Amino acid sequence: MNVTGAILAGSQASRTAGRPSHAFWFYNGEMMLERQLSSMHPLCTERIVVTDSPKPFLDVLDPNVRLITDFAAGNGPLGGLHAALHLSTHPIIWAVACDLPLLDSKAAEYMLHKLKGYDAVVPVLNNRLQPWCGIYDKRCAKVASELLNNGLTSPLVFLSFIQYKPVPAFEFLEHGIDPGFLYRLSHPNELTRPS
Repeated sequence: MNVTGAILAGSQASRTAGRPSHAFWFYNGEMMLERQLSSMHPLCTERIVVTDSPKPFLDVLDPNVRLITDFAAGNGPLGGLHAALHLSTHPIIWAVACDLPLLDSKAAEYMLHKLKGYDAVVPVLNNRLQPWCGIYDKRCAKVASELLNNGLTSPLVFLSFIQYKPVPAFEFLEHGIDPGFLYRLSHPNELTRPS
């Protein structure tokens, strides 16, 4: 099955050297954006970066990676997911936030196998849904559009309008997948955390 990997890179509201902070931070010596794209490569035949500030990405993205504009800018990650769902060329999207340095294509592949009969598959860590590292069917685009048109941007509201399969962290562990792929980078002094 063809899968699109979508990095939701956000805006320039928070900057490092004039660039969107998380996507351009370095983690263990490698740019976050490059780490994520590399992690997606084994599974995704299309990779895209969604942002409402595309200019800083032009000099660093490989020509094989699509750069698309978040045309519902200012609506947080749901706005980015909305663009990815509408503009991906494949029916299935692995959507991730740009602050996840330990992505694992095996985790995404496992979630992909759980998608049958659902609109999405979403990991659960510490009893909390982690929608920004999930697998989504393109048909979710309509729901995202309707919510954004009504000023609703909450990921939990979005999930309440689709049929999703939650996958708890222990289930990944049972299948030999470290749930550390859900670790989110929140501060520059975490950049040397071992992977």
